[in-house]
Amino acid sequence: MTDADDQPPAGDGGVISISLPPLRYALHSVLSSLHSTHGLYPLLAASSSASGGVGGGSSSLAAYRQYLSRKMRRLRQAHPSVRKEHGHGKGRGTFVQRDRVVGGRPDAPAALADYCTRAAAAADAAAASSAPLPADPLPPGYRHLHLALLRAERAWAHAGEVRSAPPPRPRAQGGHPKGRSVATARSRRAHTIGLLKRSAAFAAELSAMARLRSDPLSALECESYAAWCAANVAVERGRWDEAAAGLGR
Repeated sequence: MTDADDQPPAGDGGVISISLPPLRYALHSVLSSLHSTHGLYPLLAASSSASGGVGGGSSSLAAYRQYLSRKMRRLRQAHPSVRKEHGHGKGRGTFVQRDRVVGGRPDAPAALADYCTRAAAAADAAAASSAPLPADPLPPGYRHLHLALLRAERAWAHAGEVRSAPPPRPRAQGGHPKGRSVATARSRRAHTIGLLKRSAAFAAELSAMARLRSDPLSALECESYAAWCAANVAVERGRWDEAAAGLGR
């Protein structure tokens, strides 16, 4: 099964607004909690030096990526607003993500606004009829922001896993024929850049949704995270001026 709609945002530039009190999404605390579970937090010098650099080795990144996949699965199963639907994508055996797709196309900010509008209408109707709403520990839209962060982190971890994978063995040791190692290195770099671009696209989605739904501090944290993800792409491509501008934000 593939996620046909797991692609960068395709907004139409329209003005979107949400008539709900802004929520607090503490991105720095969430990232600290996620990274510390696998010793990946860049500010911890001990874990960085022990794992051979910021981000950890291939095995720790693979475990982190699997951990994020499990968290995303549990988060989707917990609430119907972010649960995947089967059979509505561009091909057979595809999934549509409710938290990112609206009107048949990926547009995460519009999907977030649509869900928050329906949540506010349901709350007003329940208040008018004195009927209690089902208990939900998270405010409307929090799961959408968290899923966007988990997608960006998973793509970043996958890129680090591909980059830090061991090189192919020489032909004398049962490896690839002569010349294949060079092609493998090039394809690995292209794969890494593609995954980092994917991470930057999801981080841009997170930043766009945070501007709509969260408070100014949360929006600023998400914007900084999106700039960091974009700088990772520039660093991998060797565009140092662009990377310095992104990391300096």
